[in-house]
Amino acid sequence: MPLMCRQARPYVISPFPFPEDYIAALAPRPDRKQRQQNDSRHIIHQALEWRQLLRVDRALSMAKIAANHGLSRARVTQIMNLLQLPRHILRTLSQATAPDEIRCYTERKLRQLLLLQTEAEKLHTFEVMQQKSHP
Repeated sequence: MPLMCRQARPYVISPFPFPEDYIAALAPRPDRKQRQQNDSRHIIHQALEWRQLLRVDRALSMAKIAANHGLSRARVTQIMNLLQLPRHILRTLSQATAPDEIRCYTERKLRQLLLLQTEAEKLHTFEVMQQKSHP
């Protein structure tokens, strides 16, 4: 409504439309730490689930998975690359359900394992990681 000046009568200029999802966009989003605390699974569980989905549905791609989960394609690729770890490590990680276990095998540490050349080096480094987490 314009300001009243010179004794003009108030009037409404044409209202502007809001997007349909305007109210939903104003809702508070859970912050990153809260989402991580709510998720009691290791990231490897997500990668295993995605691999199974890709095997079952041939039309599904990592780009579609990324879009469905609100992630970038690069992030999905990072997570899926963890499946290149040796089977022993994947088996151990898939059985990790306790929050303390999950925290000791961080994704960052696991990605460092992927940089090692041989499977023996990866297994040895993982065993050292296990010993540090379970004194």
